[in-house]
Amino acid sequence: MQTLSAFPTRPLRVHAPKPKTIRRILLLIVLELVLLALLAALFVWMAPPLLNDARIRQNPAIAEDGELVNGKCQTKLVMTFCDATLSAPGPDGTAVRSDVSYFLLDLHFGDYDTEVVQSADDPHLLTTTLGLDYFWDRVLCFAAAVVLLVIGIIGMVRGTFRQNRGEREAVALDGQVLTPVPVTILSGRKVRRVITWKFSYPAAGREAKVNVNTNKDFLPFTLDSRGKRALAVTGAAGGTPLLLDAGLSQLELTEPERTALLQAQQQDQAAG
Repeated sequence: MQTLSAFPTRPLRVHAPKPKTIRRILLLIVLELVLLALLAALFVWMAPPLLNDARIRQNPAIAEDGELVNGKCQTKLVMTFCDATLSAPGPDGTAVRSDVSYFLLDLHFGDYDTEVVQSADDPHLLTTTLGLDYFWDRVLCFAAAVVLLVIGIIGMVRGTFRQNRGEREAVALDGQVLTPVPVTILSGRKVRRVITWKFSYPAAGREAKVNVNTNKDFLPFTLDSRGKRALAVTGAAGGTPLLLDAGLSQLELTEPERTALLQAQQQDQAAG
């Protein structure tokens, strides 16, 4: 490629990506705390009723004098939320009361018919036939909600580390003789003000893949007419290449160097 031949062979200054603003850092922290709070609330809300019903399922019995003191189910699309207060005679004749909450997926119209159920082993444990009938549905809903929240938390943390890694790598390359590396752009996904670029590059006889986050205005320095090949650089130690932007603003180049690279890029793009 002409671009690789035209790349400067002297030490170059490398400008690190613009660091996050305090406002964005605080926003990320707040969002992560919100997701963690939702995860904790999910366990507090859904886990105890599921554990309660898991014990009752081992030896359930209809509470003959059980009473649904108050109960209400609300359905939004196929998501149903139910809350109820249950009452039934305890082993010593005194009333046992319990508050239950269910979250399940069900396309249902009208009211639910349900009865109060006690554990024959421990009459202090109460639930309903509705809760037991939809037990595994509720378990799956709980698991799915936990997985989605955990994915969201991990995704935000990884995104933050990717941005910080890009800043560290650019700082490490500053002042080195850089090696140009052609990489293959696999995807570019924009979410709000951040673009996540996924690209592959040759490493130890294989194609390594990496994700990097850039600002919303970043465009790679492409080497072909389709925009699938782009230019990146590494230092003497190798490692993950630094993806260069279309204007080569990360590098402190002389005007003749910049002009030579842009002309070589045009030749490579014209060649396919």
